[in-house]
Amino acid sequence: MAQHKNEIVSCTTKISEAFQTAYAIFAQAIKIHDEWEQIYISNMNFLQADRLAEELIKKFIDNKTVEKDSNVKHRFFGAATPNGAVDFIQNLTEGIPKRYFIKGRPGTGKSIMLKKLAAKAKTAGFDVEIYHCGFDPNSLDMVAIRELGIVIFDSTAPHEYFPDRANDEIIDVYQRVINPGTDEKYAEKITEITQRYSAKMAEATSYLALAKSLHDELEKFYIAAIDFSRVEQFQEEISSEIASMAASTQA
Repeated sequence: MAQHKNEIVSCTTKISEAFQTAYAIFAQAIKIHDEWEQIYISNMNFLQADRLAEELIKKFIDNKTVEKDSNVKHRFFGAATPNGAVDFIQNLTEGIPKRYFIKGRPGTGKSIMLKKLAAKAKTAGFDVEIYHCGFDPNSLDMVAIRELGIVIFDSTAPHEYFPDRANDEIIDVYQRVINPGTDEKYAEKITEITQRYSAKMAEATSYLALAKSLHDELEKFYIAAIDFSRVEQFQEEISSEIASMAASTQA
């Protein structure tokens, strides 16, 4: 390893720089996304947004309660990767009978609606899985209440899905809460914003890809120096310990 010290240090530095550049560009993308959201926020019927949230809470929970403390789990909905945005929605929702696909636009109150639903479910004692946006952790993208057999999630780009099961249902937030004609009125501005946003996201992703490529190069130095017989020994020791723990649990 000593003969590759300078190469390792250089590669490690470049990886750190690539990540920092990616994060900085993602931050720029968020600001552009805020511009996008503002168009719809300024054209939102907040009374209708509140009514929609209330309707869903009544439909899903109403007066149902369970006599226990709610177990709330916070998780991330997806992640930015060198290959772009990745999620496991189909896997996470495959065992849930009823799925609700929220369709809308940025800034149409999807996250606020999910927060209200999660809060009500928690108060009622139901276990709740809350999935945060990997791009903006303060925003929610999905809420699952398995005891009620339901999951509701933001099904817009970059995690756009459409119903493919008999019980799937779409909730069109844009139609319910945004002033008619908003898309058409701001079409030119929306196009310009989406182009800038997409360009920044692609640029940031390219730096994640660079970091991944550099990391692969760094791994080669360590792989070449690995004593695989020691790795196998550790594997056997861990497997033996797990087996021993399993046996003591069954006893």
